[in-house]
This record gives sequence, C-alpha cells and structure tokens, in this order.
Amino acid sequence: GEAASIHRNPEEIVEVLNEAYSEIKPRAHRHLIISGGTITSSYKGVSDLEYYASRLEAIAKGMRRWYPAGIQMGPPPTREGWQRIKDTGIGSVQPNLEIMDKEKFEKICPGKSKNVGYDDWIRRMIVGAEVFGPGRIIPNFVAGVELSKPYGFTSVEEAVESDLKGFEFLMQNGVFPRMAIWLNEGRSKLAGQPPAPMEYYIKLGKGYKELRDRYGFHDLLCTCRGCSVQDALYDWDYAEKVEKEKQA
Repeated sequence: GEAASIHRNPEEIVEVLNEAYSEIKPRAHRHLIISGGTITSSYKGVSDLEYYASRLEAIAKGMRRWYPAGIQMGPPPTREGWQRIKDTGIGSVQPNLEIMDKEKFEKICPGKSKNVGYDDWIRRMIVGAEVFGPGRIIPNFVAGVELSKPYGFTSVEEAVESDLKGFEFLMQNGVFPRMAIWLNEGRSKLAGQPPAPMEYYIKLGKGYKELRDRYGFHDLLCTCRGCSVQDALYDWDYAEKVEKEKQA
C-alpha cells in the first residue's frame, strides 16, 4: 500500500502537543522548539513558508497552554515572508546556517549552498532580525565540524578566529548565533573522524561569551539551562555566576 506521509496536518500536530503538555506539571516551565526540515520546492502545491505558517497558526489557536517557542526552518526570502511567520505569534526563528566560514559551508553543506546560498542566507537572516527584533533570529552552528577533513581548517586558532569574526558580524546585525557541539554520526559522510579538541571548545566558548556580553545577547527565547542539551551556552554563564559567588 501507499506509504504514510511524514507530513502531519495542523490538527494532528495540535492534538499531539496538547496531549504532551497535559503531562507537564502546571508549575514546570517548558520551552517548545518545532523542527520539521525544509521543503525545497513545494509539498502538495504548498510552499515551505505557507506550510509552516499554517501549522504555527493552528498551534497558536488550538493549544491549551503556550510557552516561549521557536521554529527551525529555512529563512524566508523576503521581508513579507518574515512578517508572515511573525504574525503567527511564534517568538523566534532558527534558520540554521551550521558553518560560519563561507568556503567550508559550500563544501560541507552543499544542499543549503545550492538551494539558498551562503550570501543570501546571511542577508535573509539580517532581514529577519529587522522584522522580529534583535535576538529573535537564532541560527545554529555545529561547532567543531569546520575542523573536519578534508575541507576543514587545519588549526584550532583558524577555526576559532573564523567563528568569532562571523558571530560578531551577526550580533552587530541583530542575529543571535547559537552552537551545538559536533556529534559525529556513524552513518554520516564524516564518520570515523576524531571530534574537535577540547582546546577549540574552550577558546570558542570564552570568545563567544565575551561577544554576548559586549552586544547584550544573553538568554535564548527558546531554551534554558535545564533543556539546552546540545551546547554549553548556559554553562559559561553558570560558571561565571558561581565564580562571582565564591568571590563575594
């Protein structure tokens, strides 16, 4: 028979979310991040933008409880598209660029490079920040993958410098970059490679914290320390807090 579609209609999504949230204790705060990939052309005649907008509208209307939320999707190509997503009530958008360096991005993320392109992805995110406001466009970066072979940097210093220079540019334009630590999946094309060294993550984390303090980017709307399991963003803040308490 015909295989079941992986695309869920809005009513199904709302039903599942309401059931899931019914199990959460009223006093427990939970964030919601929605991720469903990207439709590069159309699905049943519906564009990527309209597909997500219709589901976000249904969620906002049909959920009994609502929390700060973010959605992971490709960046809309126009200001009107960004406004369409904002009007649904979603709090933040995560158009994940994955790699800061343009040359490495084009080699390691060929699909995104082909369908949108590095320069246009950056441009779109900046427009998104103008529509949503500073700190609400939150692209993810897979920290460490830019050291992978054969296309990656050959030194920790080069990789950290590239990342921080790019992160500062994004913050200057209202975009709040976040990072997930590179986990080398066994079936990926990069399988079998060693992880990025601890030295890289320490230098990058310290520089990233300094940039966030300089430009006023602190808590992500869509996660907190209790549920942020793929990065160490809040751990740097927590370590700073503990150190200040020791010195008090």
